[in-house]
Amino acid sequence: RANENIKCKFCDMLLDISFSSASIFWQEVEQAHEEMGATIFYEVCDSLTSFPPYIRSLVEAKPESLGFEPKFFVYAQAIDIVRTPDLPKLLRELGVFRVNIGLESGSDPTLKHLKGQHDSVETNYAAVKMLRAEGIHVYGSFVLGSDVETQKTLRETTDWAKKLLDENLLVDLSVQPLAPLPHNLYGMRLKADGVVDALRLAADEPWPIDGLAKIYIDSYSGVSYEDTLQCSVEVLEYARHRGVTAGSGASSAEKYN
Repeated sequence: RANENIKCKFCDMLLDISFSSASIFWQEVEQAHEEMGATIFYEVCDSLTSFPPYIRSLVEAKPESLGFEPKFFVYAQAIDIVRTPDLPKLLRELGVFRVNIGLESGSDPTLKHLKGQHDSVETNYAAVKMLRAEGIHVYGSFVLGSDVETQKTLRETTDWAKKLLDENLLVDLSVQPLAPLPHNLYGMRLKADGVVDALRLAADEPWPIDGLAKIYIDSYSGVSYEDTLQCSVEVLEYARHRGVTAGSGASSAEKYN
């Protein structure tokens, strides 16, 4: 969802796509099981559900006598699930037991800013319910503090995340302030504004993500960095109260104490 000069609004990994054949896919699964006893596989295409024909080919090529039942954890896009209603069934037939979905926000204005005009809270909700109806567990992630974030949108996200937890639609949850990385939208903007140069980081020094997140949100968002932390803490504490594994993928733990 970003222009050609930026890999992604959120991450900065290489997003060029390549495929193996369905037969090679299953050969690798079998080999991993034979050599290491692997039964759970984390498939990291972002996202697998963007390629329904490939998923169908994997299901059709699945060997009848693997000798074990592989379980897959994959990335998914809510909009793919809703646009292709048989995808949850195909995922279950493939052996998917859990999906990672970037729900990002419980507010339509924020969500559309982050992911595009065709995404919506309604679409996210429908997708999560469709997956759970097939017995597939959902890990949902939320990103706080974008340029269009306000106190109202933060509250909407907080309340919506709690609604999903109350309805037992999530088994894992992460929520955190946005993370500026060297080649994502936020990191590139901080570079352009000279913020990164001013830090005088060594070539091999890791980016101080928390510090840069605070600078970005306080400078460009309609809320403060502390506002996003308070929202994170409220949702994470509620999730833990509901018995749901919760945390942050990038920010340091002490930020949430």
